[in-house]
Amino acid sequence: MGIDPSGRFLIADSEPARVYDVASGDCRLTVPRFSADTVNWAFCADGTALVTGGRGRAGRVWEPASGRRVRVLRGHWRKVGCVALSADGRTAATGSDDGCLMVWDLATGRRVRTLRAGDGPVRSVAVNRDGTVALCGGRDRAAAWDLTTGQLLHTVDGLGGIAWIVQLSDDGRSALALADETTHVWDTATGERRHTFPVHSDRWQAVALAKRGDIVVTGCVDGSTMVWDVVSGKPIRELIGHERKVESVALSADSRVALTGGFDATARLWDLETGECLRHLDGHTAPVTGVALSDDAGIAATCSEDAALRMWNLDWEIRAAAL
Repeated sequence: MGIDPSGRFLIADSEPARVYDVASGDCRLTVPRFSADTVNWAFCADGTALVTGGRGRAGRVWEPASGRRVRVLRGHWRKVGCVALSADGRTAATGSDDGCLMVWDLATGRRVRTLRAGDGPVRSVAVNRDGTVALCGGRDRAAAWDLTTGQLLHTVDGLGGIAWIVQLSDDGRSALALADETTHVWDTATGERRHTFPVHSDRWQAVALAKRGDIVVTGCVDGSTMVWDVVSGKPIRELIGHERKVESVALSADSRVALTGGFDATARLWDLETGECLRHLDGHTAPVTGVALSDDAGIAATCSEDAALRMWNLDWEIRAAAL
């Protein structure tokens, strides 16, 4: 589940996926043949474009406001299991079980590059803000590419399992991969591994790298949430509040606010500078399995095993906390 950075649209990664208008709550779009096993959707910064993968062999580009399918990205010969999109909406990347990472010009739908990522399926993909660096993950390894030249920058091996999630900071300098309950962070320019952080959770949704690349936040089975400094590799603080394991984590773009969802059927909003819990988001009657936050932390969303999806307007809460 996720909210586009501008806070206008929400995608609920059910099967099929549904895209909602945050202001009205109306469903704008239903995405068929969608698979929610991995991160299989991506918005551009202003919410005007959405790219999705799914059970088919093509990516799809949508206009969320109208619900219109703009184009189909064909080229893979097996299912497209993960997608990514640059903030400006110009460059998309699709990863497939065919082992290829494909790069697309979204304005024309033209395939720009086909990059062979390894021997097995591509399980995760990320693109930095301006679409110049891509990162993809597979079994026991991750690879970073310069998309302007098609050059392989480096690979990081020995991850200890499948990299179900990879993330890039906006500037493309910091990379993250989650594999086998361990988060690996490295410098994309050198390939030098900076640090590894333990993730005491069986949920890939419980890990997030800040867009600024300065912190990593990980949820734990004991109900705590750890905030890690990317440069030093040391924990900055521990967020205590959930009574059971943390299922999902989302961060604001400025690294100041986190939203966590727990098995205790609550979501909590945190001030990451102080560790203070700003607000409890109650109302669910079963574990909160997904949370999402707009870039400015003004809009939040929570979904639960109680089959409810809730959207929250937090603007006044954040402003009050900042005074």
